[in-house]
Amino acid sequence: MKILMPIHSFLPKHQAGAEIYTYNLSKELSKRHEVIVLYADADYTMDDYSIIKGDYEGLLFYQIINNRSYAIFEETYNNPRMDELFHEILDEVKPDIVHFQHLLNLSVNFIQIAKKRGIPVVFTLHEYWLLCPKGGQMLRKRQNGSAWLSQEICWDINPEKCARCVVSLSSRRLIAKGYYSLMRKRSANFLVKGGQSAGLNQTSFSNGLRRSIISCDRFAKTWKEKIRWAVSKKDYFAMAQNRVTYIRNICKDVDLFIAPSPFLRSTFIKFGIPEEKIIYSDCGMNVAYYRNISRQGSAKIRFSFIGSPVVHKGVHVLVEAFNGIDDDRAELNIYGDLSIQPEYSYPLKEMTKNPDIHFRGRFENAKIADILSNTDVLVVPSIWFENSPLTIHEAFIAGIPVVTSNIGGMADLVQDRVNGLLFKVGDASDLRSKILSLIREPGLIERLRQGIPKVKTIEEDARFIEELYLKLVKGDKAVGYA
Repeated sequence: MKILMPIHSFLPKHQAGAEIYTYNLSKELSKRHEVIVLYADADYTMDDYSIIKGDYEGLLFYQIINNRSYAIFEETYNNPRMDELFHEILDEVKPDIVHFQHLLNLSVNFIQIAKKRGIPVVFTLHEYWLLCPKGGQMLRKRQNGSAWLSQEICWDINPEKCARCVVSLSSRRLIAKGYYSLMRKRSANFLVKGGQSAGLNQTSFSNGLRRSIISCDRFAKTWKEKIRWAVSKKDYFAMAQNRVTYIRNICKDVDLFIAPSPFLRSTFIKFGIPEEKIIYSDCGMNVAYYRNISRQGSAKIRFSFIGSPVVHKGVHVLVEAFNGIDDDRAELNIYGDLSIQPEYSYPLKEMTKNPDIHFRGRFENAKIADILSNTDVLVVPSIWFENSPLTIHEAFIAGIPVVTSNIGGMADLVQDRVNGLLFKVGDASDLRSKILSLIREPGLIERLRQGIPKVKTIEEDARFIEELYLKLVKGDKAVGYA
């Protein structure tokens, strides 16, 4: 069987949960089938919509260059240029099934294009981008908020509120269209004429380009009122409403949705996905990464955050909570690349007051066993719903209890005082009380370890998904009841 696996971004540049899962699933399925990964990524030294074909650790991939210089808001989800390229790739690959992992940076029309060709369509939902135009986190800046902390949860899909995010996306994309095009030409010229002669490597070049993009972003925020499209508030509402309606209709062509958490499944059923077309099945884990975990002793209880230090991950809530802990029996280690969202992470370091908080920096996922060997409790303080966080699964494999927010897929995985502790989302005071209970209550960490469940392996997951593929290819209409 030939399987095409589209996703928004991929390894090695992007190492978040969906990318790692897609890689692991593709590698496992490739033992018995041919798997091709399709993804988009930015490269400001190349023309938009160029295609790169290559091989990553034995997996054939197609990378489409998308510098996100959209002319209109609709192109963020309904992109005719992407659709043309997808037709070309389907002509070349001729897949038996298309298993979507994400469509951010691509086009939702891919679903319909595959369906019209008679190709079965599976879609694993990793978060809420189909519902939410702003990256899928279902978060928005508070009406009168200006700081990076001013985020609030969208508890439902409300186009009137979505319109505020559309305003921001529209104005910043418009500036990006011209700025990124100019930046790409100038930077490419610099790399050829100046960078090479100066011995500038690709990492240094990329870091410089990233700083320029951040400057562009700040410029857009400052001048957005002057360059915003001349449309009314009513028009932005219509743009948000049209997105919801368009995507809901496209989703009818998906044969089967897979939701890795019960919360995610219920959310999409409310959105309009028929119950029989969406099943709950948690993501499998490649346990080979964790074979070398060996608990390292420590005089202190080691709390860890592992992931991307970005605003929706709520690291500021954790830092605020730990700032108020005056107990030298505990330390907090924050593992993650601070350069991903520097406008958030650098103020985060400045707000850190407790000397027992340590920023450990970027890590390779292959080294995760070393980090877990030096972790006693994992903290997942996300301020959005999450889905089925990779880090929680990693902790459970390693026998580590988890403290996490009491919403979304996090609350689906962690049972309070059984395999971890739940705290009120965004509440640093409540999180602090949970951390203190683990420090001061004798034997609590060990009791929570005893309640940790078995984690599904990627081998088990791939076999299950393979069975779904076979049913769909054979035309089984009851596959959703598997």
